[in-house]
Amino acid sequence: QVGETLRLQGQLDLADGFLRDALAQFGNLGKSRNFVLTLAYRAELALDRHEHEAALGFFRQLEQEAERIMQADFQSQARRGQAQALLALGDVAAALAVAHEALRFARKIDDVMSQIETLKVLGKIYASNAGRALPMPEDCREATSALHYLLRAFEMAQSLQDYQIGS
Repeated sequence: QVGETLRLQGQLDLADGFLRDALAQFGNLGKSRNFVLTLAYRAELALDRHEHEAALGFFRQLEQEAERIMQADFQSQARRGQAQALLALGDVAAALAVAHEALRFARKIDDVMSQIETLKVLGKIYASNAGRALPMPEDCREATSALHYLLRAFEMAQSLQDYQIGS
């Protein structure tokens, strides 16, 4: 938890040390939900540090571990993170496919926060230069697909009390 708090405060190097130690400790105790949670934090840290190859690896490991312990909430996060890493690495088509998988998982478990975050990622995918060559969503009524996904995220956020939309 300390590592994640430090990450959220922007103290990435300090967070890295805590999260590496936590992964080692939880890995030695057997792979549990705590291990998976720490792996998720480490994957997010790699994204924050623009270590996209490492982030992709961590998110893929997160997907496997979440599947092993049957934690659907982490399944969605793992795929959303993979989409972000793939987009940063220039694989827009793969990023789009994985982001849609993340959205399906989030909808399956009715996780509104995860749906909002995934819709934001879909907006970023379509806002990228390569995103212009992607097919428009079937239900798109907006001028662009990026706007379509961002407005869906905004609409969902409006349903949550005290939710403030970030970047």
